[in-house]
Amino acid sequence: MNKNEIIKDILKKVYNDKSNLIVSEKDVDYINEYYKNNFEKVSSYDDLCGDAKFNDILKKLHSAQYEIKKQLQIKKALQPGIIAECNFSESLAKVLKLNKVIDLDNAKYDITYRDDGKLIPSEKIKKELNVLILLIDSFNENTDIFSEIGHNYNSFDKDTCIVAANMYIESKGIDLIISSVEGNIVAITGSCFKCKLANGKFAVSLKGSEIRTSGKNSKKVWTKEHFNGVLKKLNAKSLEGTKVFVEKNDDIVEYKKARGKSQISRFKISNIYYLKVEDVKEKDNGFVFDLNNVRQLLPTISMHMYIEANKNELKQLLIE
Repeated sequence: MNKNEIIKDILKKVYNDKSNLIVSEKDVDYINEYYKNNFEKVSSYDDLCGDAKFNDILKKLHSAQYEIKKQLQIKKALQPGIIAECNFSESLAKVLKLNKVIDLDNAKYDITYRDDGKLIPSEKIKKELNVLILLIDSFNENTDIFSEIGHNYNSFDKDTCIVAANMYIESKGIDLIISSVEGNIVAITGSCFKCKLANGKFAVSLKGSEIRTSGKNSKKVWTKEHFNGVLKKLNAKSLEGTKVFVEKNDDIVEYKKARGKSQISRFKISNIYYLKVEDVKEKDNGFVFDLNNVRQLLPTISMHMYIEANKNELKQLLIE
C-alpha cells in the first residue's frame, strides 16, 4: 500500500468503527483536577493512586500513567492538554490494533521582541518553523507587546490562520490530526481547514489562536528602557550595589503562584517581569530586590483548533 492508501484505510477504520475514546472527557477532567490538587501532597505514585476513581481511570490509560509518573517525579504540574492527547493517541492505537506507546517531547520555540515591543522571530523559528512568521508579521502590523500587556492577542485574520495551519501541516509532513468529537475519536486531514459545511461554517476553526505576551520561559531583562519606565512608576530608589526599593502598587506588582501549584513562587512586575519570591524582601510598605535577579518572560504563539463538524459530517467530507 502507498501512503495515500494507508491514510484512506486509517480514515475508514476510524469512521466505520465505533471508535469511542478509551476514557470519557469527564474522566480526563477528573485526572487533571485530582492531580493538580494532590501532586504536591504525596510522596509517591502509589500514594497518588490512593483515590479509587483516579486509579481506575489510569488503569485504562497507560500513556497517562507514564506522563503522570514523569511529572510527579520532578514535582511538576501536568502540561496543559497532555492527558487528552494521551487519550486520543491511545484510542487511535486501539482502533488500529497497535500496542506500543512512545513518549516524544514537544519542541519549544521562543520569541523575543525589540525595545519598541515588535516581535522578532528566533533563528530556530526561521529555520524550523517559518510558518509562524505569518502570525508574527500580522501581530507587528497591528500592535506591540507593551500595548497588549496583561492579556493575549487573538485578533488574527481567519485566512491568515488557515494559511499558517496548512503551511505547518505541509512543512511537518503531517498526514492526519487526531482529536475527538462528542466522545468519539476522529481523524482529519489538512483539507478540512478549507472545507465548509452546509451551515457555512468551516469544518475546522482556528478561533482563539493567540500570542501570549508572557509565556513560561524567560531570560534576563533586555528591554531596559521599558523596564526603567516601570521602575519610575514604582518610585524606585537605588540602594547599595544593584539593589532597589520600590513602593507597593497593586496595579503593577503582585505575588503569583506557579502554574498548577498552591504556593506562591514569583513576584511579578507589570506582568512581563518577575523575580523568585525568595529574592524579594518586604520593607517599609514596599519591596527590596536586586536588579540582577529580575527576569523577563518570553512571548509564545498558541494555535487552537476547534472541530466544528460532527463525526458524520467529517465522514462525508473524508471518505464518502
